[in-house]
Amino acid sequence: DKLRMLRAPRFVAQLGFSLDSASLKAIQKHQAAIVKVSTERVFSEMRRMLGSSFLIEGLKVFRESGLFSEVWPEIETANLDRLDSFGQLADWESAFAAVMLLADKNNSDLILRAWKAPRDSVRRVQTLMDGCKSLLNPATTRASRMRVLGADEFAGALQLAQGFAPGKIEGWIREFLEVAGESGKLPQPLVNGQDLIDVGVKPGAEMGNILREIYDQQLEGKLKNKEEALAEIGVVQRS
Repeated sequence: DKLRMLRAPRFVAQLGFSLDSASLKAIQKHQAAIVKVSTERVFSEMRRMLGSSFLIEGLKVFRESGLFSEVWPEIETANLDRLDSFGQLADWESAFAAVMLLADKNNSDLILRAWKAPRDSVRRVQTLMDGCKSLLNPATTRASRMRVLGADEFAGALQLAQGFAPGKIEGWIREFLEVAGESGKLPQPLVNGQDLIDVGVKPGAEMGNILREIYDQQLEGKLKNKEEALAEIGVVQRS
């Protein structure tokens, strides 16, 4: 039963046991045969391992066994011990995103599609990774950070970013609350499409660009009310 090779690191990840050395050597000898196991069964094991409490130990066995080269070669460059810095990750998708970030790889969608993961999971992992990278990037604008922290996956992205930069999380949250207020959500835009039409802006790509720029300035704290936003529209149009 070739699938048992993959179940070995999964059991380690779930139970925290050590793998018998003879079993490890047997897996190392036959690891290439894992390609004969169906993709669906491989994904089922990977998902369960990634959602386990002793993930670091399981992934180390997974890598030491050689199975990673056939299933998830990107893991070779990841510093698995750094997974501790993320705390208890909420689910397998967050764990997968954390490992990919540690490996500094950008092909998560290709891997998950090869594993035949659900489309929603592929999108969620990408959202988590993009959000984390945006928060960590020193060139990211305040408005972009606000969009990350106002999104549905803000908690997951924040946890991942905290694993890399724990000293910044309070500042990010404080910055967000300055904009969000008591609602805990991003504020409604000060102006909408009808407001732009009323001042002579035609519907189309230009309108979308103006709305985004005005909202960015609102999130940056540069525009406080609708009157200021309407006045700024004229400046944006002239530029």
